[in-house]
Amino acid sequence: MNNLFFLAKDTKETTKTFWEVFVNTDELVGLSINIILLLVLGYVVYIFVTKYLDYNSILKSYGNINKKIEEEYDSMMLSKYENSTNPFKKLISKYIDTTKQGSKKSTAESQLKNQGDFEMARLGEKVGVLATCSGVAPMIGFLGTTIGMVEVFMALEASKSLEISMISGGILTAMTTTVSGLVVGIVAYVGYNHLVMKLEKIAIEMENVSFNLMKNYDNKKEN
Repeated sequence: MNNLFFLAKDTKETTKTFWEVFVNTDELVGLSINIILLLVLGYVVYIFVTKYLDYNSILKSYGNINKKIEEEYDSMMLSKYENSTNPFKKLISKYIDTTKQGSKKSTAESQLKNQGDFEMARLGEKVGVLATCSGVAPMIGFLGTTIGMVEVFMALEASKSLEISMISGGILTAMTTTVSGLVVGIVAYVGYNHLVMKLEKIAIEMENVSFNLMKNYDNKKEN
């Protein structure tokens, strides 16, 4: 009984948190993989935050810009929006520039569509990185798992007796890299899908802006 008591006491004193295992592992391969995944996580979060703020700003501007199309079409000048990064304003700038050149309606519509496609491609830059990370990060973690288990079996093969200290390093490598890879993959996957939904909403509202532009142009022309 006394031996069990002291054994439990020693186990409690040597218990480590996941972070301590993460940064203090003696396995160079496991530590390297964890550091790489940590850097990837930071990059994923950076892309998500910057894109999220950008998309929210664009969506908030939709109502005000749509109102201006109906109320101030005659007074809109190309110089007002030509240097803007807002995709709605870029559509307006392109359409007004085309119509002022006396182009046919079909040409103006084609230019409007091309501009819309360009803006969507620009807004979607780097979003695909999140999708890639969501798939690659767990694979990198699994690579660390495989390497860790290989180390375990090599240690067992080289020894005639089983001791926890001999295989603990390989097991820690396997477990920590697995957790790190899954965390990065989940964050990247959730972030990617959220941004894609935002992009789809922007695309719908860009279509609304385009429709209002063409409708307003026809009404002004008839009057």
